[in-house]
Amino acid sequence: AKEYRMIFMICPVCNIDMLVMEYQKIEVDCCPTCHGTWFDQGELEMLTRFAGLTAVDWENLFSPARTMENSRRCSRCRKPMNKVRLGPSAGVVLDRCGNGHGLWFDAGELALAWKAVAGKLPASGDKILSFLGQALNLDNQVSKGA
Repeated sequence: AKEYRMIFMICPVCNIDMLVMEYQKIEVDCCPTCHGTWFDQGELEMLTRFAGLTAVDWENLFSPARTMENSRRCSRCRKPMNKVRLGPSAGVVLDRCGNGHGLWFDAGELALAWKAVAGKLPASGDKILSFLGQALNLDNQVSKGA
């Protein structure tokens, strides 16, 4: 008989196993302790396809960021991630794996990112925001001031 083992993603903040949430066949990993959210590269690609964005459109959403924030380690390769700013004027700094494994949002950053770029993306980009808003209840987080 074959033996199957579940592989859990490790939270880059707490170093514990994260929980998997699925919405419309897209899985995201969430930490039950710090409430951060990890998107694997495959999940990010599914989101961009869902929104009709090209790879170039997606890349143009990010720019390098200089910050005093602690470096986080990638949930896959455990190497330090790069700090990136979402959008040219948004104050949201995220952690992105330099090996392309994924993107980490600390608690509240996903709601802030959603609020910062809402209405500023092409129409296709708004589909992503709508999807995330429904999947992760971001409307309620933003209205509560998260």
